[in-house]
Amino acid sequence: MFHHNYSILADNIYLTAIVAAIPVVFLFWALAVKRMKGYIAGCCTLGIAIIVAVVLYKMPIGAAISAAFLGVANGLMPLGWIIISAVFLFNLVVESGKFEIIESSITRISPDRRIQALLIAYCFSHFIEGVSGQGAPVAVAAAMLIGLGFKPMTAAILCLIANVPPVPFGPAGVPTITTAKVSELALAPLAKAVGREMLVFSLIIPVFMLVVMVGWKKTKEVLPAALVAGGSFGIIYLLVSNYIGAELPSILGGIGSLVVLIGFLRVWQPRQFGSLIMMKKKVLLK
Repeated sequence: MFHHNYSILADNIYLTAIVAAIPVVFLFWALAVKRMKGYIAGCCTLGIAIIVAVVLYKMPIGAAISAAFLGVANGLMPLGWIIISAVFLFNLVVESGKFEIIESSITRISPDRRIQALLIAYCFSHFIEGVSGQGAPVAVAAAMLIGLGFKPMTAAILCLIANVPPVPFGPAGVPTITTAKVSELALAPLAKAVGREMLVFSLIIPVFMLVVMVGWKKTKEVLPAALVAGGSFGIIYLLVSNYIGAELPSILGGIGSLVVLIGFLRVWQPRQFGSLIMMKKKVLLK
C-alpha cells in the first residue's frame, strides 16, 4: 500500500512542497501567459502531476493513473451536474418570472453593483459553499449575478475570488475533517488554526474582489461595506471553528455576514452608486 510522505525530498517539507507545486504553477503559466486552451493546459498539467507523483513521491504508476482517472470522474460528474442544475434552475426562475422578485429584493437593498457583488458573490456564496461546495457557490451565485446584469465572465471571476474563505469548512467541514484524518492531526486544534488564519483572508478577499471589479478608487467608496461583510464572516467563522467544530463555520458565517451586511446597509449607503459612475474602461457589467 502506498503511503504519502510529505517530506520525501531531502526530508524537507518546504522543498517537497515547492516541487509538488510544479503542476499548479504550470497550469497558471499555461493559461495566463501562454494562453493555452483550457483542455490542453488541463491535460498537460495532469501529465505533469502524474510524473511528479511517480518520480518524486515514488507512487506506483498503476496507482497514479488510477487516481488520476478517479479524480477526473469525480470532478466531471459532480461539477458538471451542479453546473447543469444551476443553469436549469436559473432558466426556470427567469422563464417563470420569479427572478424579478429576487432582482427587486436585492435592488431594494442597494442598486449599487459593488454592494450587490458583496451580497451575492461574497456572503451568499459562502453559505452555499458551507452547504454543498463542489462548484455550486460559483455556479449558483454567478447565475444570480448574470440575472442582475453582470457579464458572465465577470460574474464567474468575482465568485471564484470571493469563494476563498469558506472552502476549508465547506461543505460541512469536509476538507478540514479529511485533512485531519489523512495527516493524523487532531481535528479540534486544526480547525482552530484554520479559523484564525482565514480571519485575515476574510478581510482581504472582499476588498480584493472589488478592486478586480472596479479598481481601488471606486472600491474605497464602499470600503466600509466590504470590511463589514468580511469582518462579520471572519469573526463568526473564527468563533464557530474554535468553540463548536469544523462542520458549521462556513454555513453560519455566510448567513451571519449576509444578515449583518443587510443590517449595516439599512443605516449606511455609498454616496454614489457604482452602476452610475463606473468608467467604460473599468466596466465589467452590462
